[in-house]
Amino acid sequence: MKYEIKNEWPFETEDAKLRAFVVTSFIYILTLVATIKLKPQYPICAGMVHNISLLSFGLAIVLLMFIIDTPLGWFTFVIWVCIFAVEGLLAWKTYKQLYQPLYQEVFEFKNMVKTLDNGNPIPQETEMNGSHCGRFSSADSTSLHSAASAWHDELAPLPKPLLVVNIGGPTSHCQYGADLAKQLTSLLAKVLWSSGSLRISFSRRTPREVSDILVREFSNHSKVYIWDGKDPNPHMGHLAWAAAFFITADSVSMLSEACSTGKPVYVIGAEQCIWKFADFHKSLRERGVV
Repeated sequence: MKYEIKNEWPFETEDAKLRAFVVTSFIYILTLVATIKLKPQYPICAGMVHNISLLSFGLAIVLLMFIIDTPLGWFTFVIWVCIFAVEGLLAWKTYKQLYQPLYQEVFEFKNMVKTLDNGNPIPQETEMNGSHCGRFSSADSTSLHSAASAWHDELAPLPKPLLVVNIGGPTSHCQYGADLAKQLTSLLAKVLWSSGSLRISFSRRTPREVSDILVREFSNHSKVYIWDGKDPNPHMGHLAWAAAFFITADSVSMLSEACSTGKPVYVIGAEQCIWKFADFHKSLRERGVV
């Protein structure tokens, strides 16, 4: 007996369509639950999973339309492909703006730790709301002396000690959100009474929900100055004049330069970091620089 092999596309039969619909529906439910669970502590991961959830939901609708009526199925399939293309473009834009700089830092991680092990300052780029202190420039004694002179008129008269707070933004390997902002606000409120003045700077990656909490709490406080990103970047002046630093754990750059000054550095949110970032913070603690 001869058997003829039939070339059928995967959704030729109603059973195949139904099975595919069940599978994609299950994926949608699973990713939807994952999004809800991840969102409080891992907003970036939750956003990525949410996109998968939406795409699987759309595909489930397409398959359902194929079961009901084939022409209608093809119509919804075209719509789904268009949505998928738009999501892909948005994901690529997000990667270029957020993840690519992060991967560059991770790529240079081993060299930075090796430099730290040798007792030297770690050269890195500093991101502060679009202004840069210079690629691979470290806070050595010469640059600090120059910054101290340049920022003397603005920072020297401030009540001492001067505490500087640098806030970055969550990454895929160091997640945080409003909870960390509230924790930092509570901490600063406790130390503010004993400090002379406090200066806060946000990164261009800082989420609005994070910056709003600190601005709402401290914008009218007489001891606190919050850099608005419009005036000249005070980062080097802060490195020169600060008595101590509070820095969020996500930015290897800001931490590296602050540690290179030899002044006290307090890391906020290190417990949220994973992978190489966790190793980096462990190395800083072991060396006694934070």
